[in-house]
Amino acid sequence: MKKVPGILLFAFTAVFLVFAPNEAKSADLFSNSFSSVTRFGMDSGLFKARSSISFDITMRGGDRLSAFASLDVALASPETNAGWPSIAVSPVLKSIGLSAKDLFSKDIEATWFIGGMDRFGDGKIFVSRFGKLPFASEFLSPASAVPATAKNYDALYEIAGTGARFMFGQSNQRWSTLLYAYQDAYSGAGYYGADIRYVYSSDSFDLDAFAGGSFAPTAPNGVYRIGTMLHLSGQTTELLIMAGIPRWDSSTAFDTSLFQALIEPRLHLGVFNAAFSFLYKPAWQGGAPTGEAGKADFGLRLSFGKLYTDMSEAGVDIRYAAPSMTALLTPSALYVAPFWTSLSRGARWDFRFLVKILPVSASFADMLLPSIGFSASL
Repeated sequence: MKKVPGILLFAFTAVFLVFAPNEAKSADLFSNSFSSVTRFGMDSGLFKARSSISFDITMRGGDRLSAFASLDVALASPETNAGWPSIAVSPVLKSIGLSAKDLFSKDIEATWFIGGMDRFGDGKIFVSRFGKLPFASEFLSPASAVPATAKNYDALYEIAGTGARFMFGQSNQRWSTLLYAYQDAYSGAGYYGADIRYVYSSDSFDLDAFAGGSFAPTAPNGVYRIGTMLHLSGQTTELLIMAGIPRWDSSTAFDTSLFQALIEPRLHLGVFNAAFSFLYKPAWQGGAPTGEAGKADFGLRLSFGKLYTDMSEAGVDIRYAAPSMTALLTPSALYVAPFWTSLSRGARWDFRFLVKILPVSASFADMLLPSIGFSASL
C-alpha cells in the first residue's frame, strides 16, 4: 500500500494544529473502508483475472472538534499493469471537513464539508449512529454486482458539494434530524442546494426520509429530489423498501422514468433465509443519466446461515433483468450464482461462482464468471 502523499499529511496536520490545538495528539490516520473484487472469465481465448481495489484513508482527531479527510484510492486490474509489481497510485480527495459536536447544546453537531458527504437510503447511518446490525440489500451490494446490475443503486441520493450539515439529536436517542445547505456539485457552480433528512430507529422499525432541491438565478424552477427508505423486521420476516426520485428538473416533464424503487421482502426460518428483490431503475442517479430508465431487475436469494450472527452464509443468487416493465417475459439477462460469504475479525469474504445463462455465450467457458471479494470496514 502506498503512503499518503506528504503534502496531504502536512495539510491534515495543519488543520488539527489550527482548529484543535488541545487535542492534536489524539489525531489518528486510518482506513475507513477497504474492498477488493477479483473476477475471472474468458477474454480472447484466455482465462483471465481482473481485479478492482478501492479504499479510503481518513484522518480524525479530538472529541468535540475534529477535522477529517477521506481519500478514495482505486486500482483497476493491477494484474495487467505494465509496471507491475509497482503500481502507480493517484489518490482522489473524496471529502474534507471540520465537525464540531455539542455546538450551542449537547444535541447539535455542525459539519463544514467539501466534496462527498452523506448517502441517503443506504442504511449505513443506522449502523454507525444507532449501533444496529447491517440490513442493506445484498442484491445491491458491490460484491454481488453483475453486468445486469453494474451501476450503483444502493442509495437514493448522495450529498456532494461545498457547504454545511447540522445534525440534531444524540446518538443514544432513537432519532436524528439533519439539515444540509451547500453549493450543489451535481448541478454546478452557482446552484445551491438545501435538504432536510429525518432518521428514526427502533428494534423493529427504521426510517430514513429526505427532501430537497437545488436552485440558481438562471434556473428559478429548480431541481428537486425526495425519497424514503423503510425497514421493518419481525421474528421471521423483514421488509426493505427504498423509493424516491433522485432528480427532477422541473423545467422538464415529470414521468415515471424518474422513479427509483427497491422492494425486498425477506423470510427467516431458523437458519434458512429467502429474499425476493425488485429494482426499478431511474433516469438519473449520482447527478448523471443512467441510461437504464424504466428497466427492471429481479432477484431471488436462498441461503443458509445468518452472516452477522453465525459469521457465515451460503446459498444461491438468481438474477433476472428485463428491458422494461412492459417486457418482463423477454429477459435481457439471467444469472445464477452459488455463493459463500464469511466474516472473520471484521473482514468479509465473498466467494461466488456466477453462471451467465442469458445472453447466450459463445462457449461454455464464457458462461462461467467466478469471483472472490474481500472487504473490511469500521
